[in-house]
Amino acid sequence: MSMEEKEGSLTEAKVLAMLHHPNIVAYYDSFLDEKSLAIVMEYAPVIKIIRGEYAPVPTHYSVELRRLLERLLQKEPSMRPSVNQILAQPILLHIICNLYLTVGSLPCVAQ
Repeated sequence: MSMEEKEGSLTEAKVLAMLHHPNIVAYYDSFLDEKSLAIVMEYAPVIKIIRGEYAPVPTHYSVELRRLLERLLQKEPSMRPSVNQILAQPILLHIICNLYLTVGSLPCVAQ
């Protein structure tokens, strides 16, 4: 691992350590040796999702959101929607518009 790769990997580990959200896989630790960086993270059943073996989306979510999630979890990547298709979903449009309005109304501070 070159010095540049080590620095980039350590930076990634530091960023992961700062992320704390229920929808982000938790970071626990990292360690570096001469050849590689190991990042210890919370278990995530990615293989099950890749195989299409995941629990049904809970029914307390709206039908529109459940359909979108089912499309996002397609086994075949070519069957998944693109970012533009996702962002164009009616269920997300009002959230995106509110985000732009909120962010646009925040004052900018020059650094």
